[in-house]
Amino acid sequence: MTQQGLTAIWRRSAALTLALVVSAPVALADSTVRVPDGCTAVATVHKNSCVTTSIMQCAGSTWQALTYRRGKPLGTATYDRDWGFTKWETHEANRLTFAHVPGSGVSMNIRDMLDIGYHDAGGEFLMTTNIIDGQSYMLSGRTEATGAVVTVDGEEFIEYQAQRLFEREPGAGGMVFEVDVLVSLQRELVLEGAWSRRIMDSDADVFDHAPRRIADRGEPGFLAATSEFGCE
Repeated sequence: MTQQGLTAIWRRSAALTLALVVSAPVALADSTVRVPDGCTAVATVHKNSCVTTSIMQCAGSTWQALTYRRGKPLGTATYDRDWGFTKWETHEANRLTFAHVPGSGVSMNIRDMLDIGYHDAGGEFLMTTNIIDGQSYMLSGRTEATGAVVTVDGEEFIEYQAQRLFEREPGAGGMVFEVDVLVSLQRELVLEGAWSRRIMDSDADVFDHAPRRIADRGEPGFLAATSEFGCE
């Protein structure tokens, strides 16, 4: 296949991905996040742009992050025990799943990040939607410390910047994500903050999901589906 043909295929599939992710919150608003079976809720992060993310620890010491926007479900990110991203899925009629192929590489490892300051990402992911069945994408990129320690609601975090490139074929170009990753100095907790997304050479879409407050069990705002910030 020619480079032009590959680029056209990528743009069509990536545009579909964007449409599904952006339009996902169409259900009726929920006031409280539902905890999945086999998981325990750890904290709810109130972010800018009326976004909350509730962090769950699940079977096998894995993690899930359930994100809501304006009280409606946006999607669930699943991580391995070292916070390597393994799956993203939406929950509405326009369902999308982006899943890691086991044994194909590691997207992020906080042990490396804390020991040497960075981790190089790799792996294969399969995208499935209502009309796409298991389309393969290869991940490359790096998560690297910025040198900053930031404070969120009195808790200190080491700041990292993750760049993740997903391509249909290595070297062909594709979708680039840049994500602020915060690793707590006080406990085993990782937060994703502001992020951006760019397809090929297009302009970036920027999302201000910076964490502002962390509600722990028993505190106001724990398992809330609506953020305290940016909901005007």
